[in-house]
Amino acid sequence: MGTTEEEPVFHPDTAHFTQAEVEAVLRTLPNNKASGMDSVSYKDLKATQAAEITSIFNVCLENRRVPDSWKGALVHRIPKKDNIPDNPTTWRDISLLPSIYKVFMKCVLARILPWLVDVDILSPKQKAYINRQGMIEHVF
Repeated sequence: MGTTEEEPVFHPDTAHFTQAEVEAVLRTLPNNKASGMDSVSYKDLKATQAAEITSIFNVCLENRRVPDSWKGALVHRIPKKDNIPDNPTTWRDISLLPSIYKVFMKCVLARILPWLVDVDILSPKQKAYINRQGMIEHVF
């Protein structure tokens, strides 16, 4: 009888976020990023008490959902180099998500990324979201 290799099972850490986890993410955020539909910037969030943000994030964990207001994006069209205004292929869209949602997802990522790396579930070609993983090999 052949053996089958079982897929790794993720058991999410559903414990509440600590204020230290949220503060660690807030410290990594640049101040000069555009805000989303809510007009709240990273700078604004850094000026907010981390305990308040942590409390909001923990309600999201308990309810297993985020507020609908976090799910919208403000889409801007930016001209590419050699832009032709009437040609849609010479524009690129960027989506600006609410900053609070991005911080929440960075906190979630900080918890699941070690598991993804430990079980070797990510392709070696995957460079996004992994600190200190260069993409230079993908460019040349």
